[in-house]
Amino acid sequence: MNKTSLPLLTKSLLERDGFYESHAFMELPEPHAFQLPVKCLQIGIGGYIRGHADCFLDMLSYGRIIAVQPNSAEIPQLLQRQDGLYTLVSVSGTDENPDYGFRIISIIAQALAARTQWDEVMSLVSSTPLELIIQVVTENGIKADKSDTCFDGCPKSAIGKLTKILYEQWRHFPDAYITILDTDNVSDNGKVAKESVYTMVDDLWRGQLDSRFQPWLDEHVTFPISLCDRIVPGGRGRITAEKLAEFWQLLGYRDECLVTAEPFKMWVIEDRCAGKKPDFERIGVKLVSESTVKAYEDMKLQVLNGAHTSMVHAGCLLGIKFIKDTIVHPLIRPYIEALVFDEVVKFLEVPEADVIQFASDAIARFGNRQLEHTNYQVAMYGTEKVKDRLVPSIIRYIKKTGNVPQMLAFAIAILLRYVTGFKQGKGINTRGNEVEGILGINERGETYLIDDPRSTTISNALRMNLSMAECEPILDGILSDKEIFRVNLHNYGILAQTIKGYYHQIKENGLEATLENLKNVDL
Repeated sequence: MNKTSLPLLTKSLLERDGFYESHAFMELPEPHAFQLPVKCLQIGIGGYIRGHADCFLDMLSYGRIIAVQPNSAEIPQLLQRQDGLYTLVSVSGTDENPDYGFRIISIIAQALAARTQWDEVMSLVSSTPLELIIQVVTENGIKADKSDTCFDGCPKSAIGKLTKILYEQWRHFPDAYITILDTDNVSDNGKVAKESVYTMVDDLWRGQLDSRFQPWLDEHVTFPISLCDRIVPGGRGRITAEKLAEFWQLLGYRDECLVTAEPFKMWVIEDRCAGKKPDFERIGVKLVSESTVKAYEDMKLQVLNGAHTSMVHAGCLLGIKFIKDTIVHPLIRPYIEALVFDEVVKFLEVPEADVIQFASDAIARFGNRQLEHTNYQVAMYGTEKVKDRLVPSIIRYIKKTGNVPQMLAFAIAILLRYVTGFKQGKGINTRGNEVEGILGINERGETYLIDDPRSTTISNALRMNLSMAECEPILDGILSDKEIFRVNLHNYGILAQTIKGYYHQIKENGLEATLENLKNVDL
């Protein structure tokens, strides 16, 4: 069957005679799913939130979602054509024997692009009482944008959009209670989101809002911390055409919004919902104290995400496309295992969790042969991620042992080599768009766009053509930058000196040779 002759996934396709019988191998929407009231708004419609939070909410049958994409219009348009439906594919198994699980997600009632449909968003928000707002806006997007100073029209930033949505809810539904769940991989994500919203109200939009709004925020809106864990590499533009065609043939329909994810999923939420609490625990969500969420957050950010960050820049520099191939590299795997087990989990304690087992499972999850998770995808925004993913483990290790954790220091050196600029030019960013920027170069001589918020500063200064002596003061400035590391790394004994030493070795001798020598380092 030619893929172009396949029908598109829509509500009318589900209503065809025999569809449920012929697709009994899938998890399909219950008949009442489309009748559920809208109770939730979602900011961000990328693959991750659709593969994680939307999956949980779909299982909950709690209420439907208005989904708002802050920038691009492509995914909202595609979802609207499919009546908000998309297929979530759980992937595992070997190269020879893949194992797939399929679920049609029906939770999205309407998908809108904020930039072009903001009036429509405001119309829906002013006519729909909300109980829950979920968002994923990246480590950078969760912060208040100081240039977003005008309340009128569509706010520039994701946090501005969230603030204005809350303002409209207060105006039209002053008795509403709303829980904000941020699902970004950011330490204290709920607290950061709250602080950013209050910055909009108290500072950037000061004098433009009714003074009664902030007391309502204080009493009617909560921002629990939440921890999300699921590897979701595949959304639009991140699944190969061949793999997408394979899924379409198996399913018997076209789905332009299909998402792939690993089977494992976890959501831990601080038990501090506003108003009536959804029955999250029925679907496996953990509702716990703030301290327990923080402990789970530390485990996930420092073990799984920390290992990711420590690995992906190495994979990119060696010209390896996928994480699944990076973790089996004979030099990278022992480096990651030493980093995780000897330096990260050794002194990490989490109540109600087996940290060593979690770490073992994380490394196994990286090797899922069906996950087409690219190193480049995870490597983006590396200088924004390091403060939460690597630095806490470094400080804890030094405090406990008095020594520098060699593998973690090496991980920061690899990151710095990755963001070292080669030349100005055009490259493909993580969203698949060709843009002008600063290019790095890997050890195969291939260039890549440095997709990082600090590329114009760090990558402009730290260049491949500089000598070791010329790099030294630049590295000193970077390693003392509290915006990147939250602390001055020069204040921790010989840590900064160790990182600089590894950086120079990688730059002069190559990553593989330095990894080979790393085997002889005493831990």
